[in-house]
Amino acid sequence: MLGSSLHHPNQNHLLAALPAIELGYLIPHLELTHMPLGDALCEAGDRLPYAYFPTSAIISLHYILENGASSEIASVGREGMLGVSLLMGSESIPSWATIQADGYGFRLTKDRCNAYCCATPTHLLRKSPRLAHATGIIRLNSSYADGSC
Repeated sequence: MLGSSLHHPNQNHLLAALPAIELGYLIPHLELTHMPLGDALCEAGDRLPYAYFPTSAIISLHYILENGASSEIASVGREGMLGVSLLMGSESIPSWATIQADGYGFRLTKDRCNAYCCATPTHLLRKSPRLAHATGIIRLNSSYADGSC
């Protein structure tokens, strides 16, 4: 359910960049969700049940260091999404994701992400090559942080 006109998927720049037919496919399946400050969306290595498209919230991605401390490696706001890995065939993410700034966003189930990839030319990644590039940088930063590079 999209809720009031105050919240619309077009407030997320990645969703707004989709061709109208693809956004039309996703809209009935996008769920408006409140993202309270400090909430954890997933732990490092967990299966991600949803892709998140913030509209006013900010998601912070943290890498957990060997000593248990964490280091922020990225932030995701209305310009992107959490869950690129779902579009790339993976179900988990290598980082801990928390809400850095209270707000709203939309979420899409893992199954709907898979259906979207099968039904469309996957414009989410083609429309934003920086998104795919950023995913690679996050993986590279994680490798450096844990000493595997």
